[in-house]
Amino acid sequence: MKEEVTQSINTDTEFWKNKHVLVAGGAGFIGSYLVEELLKAGAVVRVVDNLERGSKANIFENWEKIEFMQLDLISPANCITACQGMDVVMNLAARASGLEYSTNHHGEMLTHNTILGFNILEGARQCEVDRALVVSTSCVYADDAENPMLENVFCWRPEKANEGYAFAKTMMEQQAMYFAKEYGMNIAIARANNAYGVRDVWDGEKSHVMPALVKKVIDGSDPLTVWGSGRQTRAFVHARDLARGFMLLTERYAVADPVNVGHEHETAISELVEQICRIAGKSPTVTFDTSKPEGAPRKAVSSAK
Repeated sequence: MKEEVTQSINTDTEFWKNKHVLVAGGAGFIGSYLVEELLKAGAVVRVVDNLERGSKANIFENWEKIEFMQLDLISPANCITACQGMDVVMNLAARASGLEYSTNHHGEMLTHNTILGFNILEGARQCEVDRALVVSTSCVYADDAENPMLENVFCWRPEKANEGYAFAKTMMEQQAMYFAKEYGMNIAIARANNAYGVRDVWDGEKSHVMPALVKKVIDGSDPLTVWGSGRQTRAFVHARDLARGFMLLTERYAVADPVNVGHEHETAISELVEQICRIAGKSPTVTFDTSKPEGAPRKAVSSAK
């Protein structure tokens, strides 16, 4: 899958120049793009990753320019080690999977991601880190939320298919707000929308929708079975654009107030399938399995804020 060419977004390179920045999950799908953008801006980057989903291959080109630690941040002690000496902590570490896996593992997703997120921000607090980024998700919005979804419209019953994962992210947002108020921490909160890019996981039930569909088409699946009706919509964002958005929020809006990183332009999954087949030069028979969960019927976020 060819990478999308993205337009330059202006960040203040003077802000990032010589800043010591920890990217938790920096060998991962989105984190590796963030590492690249930070290096371009002159930051001194430390990457911490347990390589459960991340890969050294994602950061290989910049290996000599970064400090790498292979640590499991479920451990509070490891979080202290990772955060020591940092000016900025950007937490992209998570156990995130596609719909097929997430739907059947809510308890795992809730427990692992809550502990992970809490430990990293607590580590940043104990190490007196000046600024932090908490990466949340558009999954915190309810299935019936009005589209495009506004940050001030919030529901304690998030997207059902990703409920455990979304509850964990909700708790991370709350922790960020409390820490900002109680300890005076400068924390940005980003609600990321559906990411895509070549570094995503291409691994069956743990894949997100786009790589899962691309792999099925390229592998010659015929009939091609798609979960849900095909009418569900998503607003896809390239992972590099998300990384740039995270930098902008951390730089300019570290006030513990959630901000969507995404847009309003929806693509139906049936349309996505058609585009993938056309680009791949394949013509399989496409079937939509409505007995399978499809997630929120619509998902686009407001970029007004």
